Amino acid sequence: MPVLDGLDATKKILVSDQTKTPIFALSANTFVDDIKKAQDIGFSGYLKKPIRKETLLTMINDMKDDDKFFIK
Repeated sequence: MPVLDGLDATKKILVSDQTKTPIFALSANTFVDDIKKAQDIGFSGYLKKPIRKETLLTMINDMKDDDKFFIK
């Protein structure tokens, strides 16, 4: 993104969002530090590229049943 990257955009959203909208990272970066940084910022989960249909459907189903989750 030209002005904000996904991490900074998420920080701004989470600060202003009173509804606690789930936000998931989708990235090709699979380093432990990248995943940890996303978790520390407040992402609800972290999906690695290439994304698999089964992984996405599991994540969506888990959202219905749980308030806190983090998918790798």
